[in-house]
Amino acid sequence: MVSCNAVRYISDPIGSAYAERTNTTCNADPIGLPIAANLVQNETEAAPLMAALRKESKEHFSGSSARDALIAVTRRFQGHEAASALEESLLDFTDVRERAIEEAITGKDWKRARLLAEAGKHIMHNGSPATNAHHWTPHLLRIAQLTNDKPETERLARVLLVDSHQDSMKQFELLRTLVASAQWPMYVDQLLQDLGNGKRGHDHHLIAKICASEGRWEAVLTTVQQERWTAHTYRSVLDDYETELGEHFPQNIATLLAERAEILASRTGAKPDEYDKAVRMLRRIRKLGETQLADNIVADWRVRLKRRPRLMEAMRKT
Repeated sequence: MVSCNAVRYISDPIGSAYAERTNTTCNADPIGLPIAANLVQNETEAAPLMAALRKESKEHFSGSSARDALIAVTRRFQGHEAASALEESLLDFTDVRERAIEEAITGKDWKRARLLAEAGKHIMHNGSPATNAHHWTPHLLRIAQLTNDKPETERLARVLLVDSHQDSMKQFELLRTLVASAQWPMYVDQLLQDLGNGKRGHDHHLIAKICASEGRWEAVLTTVQQERWTAHTYRSVLDDYETELGEHFPQNIATLLAERAEILASRTGAKPDEYDKAVRMLRRIRKLGETQLADNIVADWRVRLKRRPRLMEAMRKT
């Protein structure tokens, strides 16, 4: 049995014919339109379905399946030329443009692929850009790589790294393959400077990742020290590199942990789990070999924060 949820878009006689021919019960929504598209047998049956598909295909975000089905039905009953013309008329939709780019790449029509990707940046939807600023840049980067255009590959990879949120470390590793080893340290210096001033803001996590991958642990420590940390921070740079930084700079990391533990323990309205987290930080300070610092903090809290019973209870567990 074929399940079809789209026949209500087609005239009743044709819908009845589908049901009889396919043993289908139809009570539908637009999701079933592509299924109905596969069931039509001739142009007479296709006409009302195509009208429904045209209507649904105008939906920018939910009409992708309808657009695919409309192009397929057009190709079946009106030929490749008509289907190609239809695709051209639908290029303002991201899914159609991306498919056209893939077809151009497959056919090695690099000029058309580039033009499609570049033009995609300027498509508007309801008065705003239809896609984010760098949605099309990965397509252009791929074309540059496939055509062995190293300067353009380097430029686009750098753009994605500095100004976008797409596969940042992947772009960094790609840049590593493109830049001469003798120039690489200075290149990384400039990258880090650009990241600090880039459109994406001061991305501490990415900067730390790059510095760590280069073994620049002093720079990672500086990034951790510059990071704005609050009791509500979900994951900090220190969480990612505490082990490595603790090996290189145990006193600095112990001091940072002490500062953060104080924020958690002393803040007004602290929750029990925040007290537990503060106490765990004390354990980490001891693990770094800074036992005296941890003991001093405990002694201070027992006097200064003695009216916080949940904190006192958490410390008894240390």
